[in-house]
Formats: sequence, C-alpha cells, structure tokens
Amino acid sequence: MEKRCIEFVRGDTFLISRYFKDKEDNILTLNPKEDELTFTVRDNIYSPVIIQKKLSDMEISQDGKYTIVLNPSDTESLDCKTYKYDLEIRIGKNEKNPYVITPESGTITLQEFDFSRPEEK
Repeated sequence: MEKRCIEFVRGDTFLISRYFKDKEDNILTLNPKEDELTFTVRDNIYSPVIIQKKLSDMEISQDGKYTIVLNPSDTESLDCKTYKYDLEIRIGKNEKNPYVITPESGTITLQEFDFSRPEEK
C-alpha cells in the first residue's frame, strides 16, 4: 500500500488521478456493476465519514486513469487541519468473498492560505 500526503487549500477544486494495477502489473479496469472503488476521508478510523466518493462519482479516462474530483463544497465547511483517507477496491463486490485491496492511504491537509478570497474565511 502506498502512503501519500496531500495538501491543498480548503474550498478549492482538487483532482486525485490514479492508475491501479493488478498483480501482474497490468492497468486495472473496474466494472461498475461488479466492482467498487471507494475514496473515504475521516478524522480517524473510528470517526464518521467526512467525504466519500464512489466509482460512479469518478471520471475514468480511455487509458484507465481514475480521477476523483473534490469540489469546493466538499471541503469549504471543514476545519483547516489534517484528515485521514484511503482508496479501497472491491473486485466482485456481490460475491461472497470479494477481492479487497487498499492500494493507497494517507493524509489530506486542508490549508487556509487563500489570498484571493480572504473575506470569505
């Protein structure tokens, strides 16, 4: 699992674009009817979900890149601090024992430095 530290200004649009690969290092193509990709943000592992994006919310390019769009409304009311996130893939989500992997987790730090709109803070 890859660990990442993401930082951006609270209330800005932010894109997270990733390719996911299988065990043989081939680019993974998920089928929305059979598979699931979930991006989840929380304060900590036991706290309520703050932001969650599912495969149906994501953009998928022709070459297999998945893009999660964090819109201004997703973060503008949040505190400027560090949150935890992960990306989880469930292949065969309707099966009794789906294949589940977490290819990435880390932190998202929301910054307050928005000099273009200081009156809004």
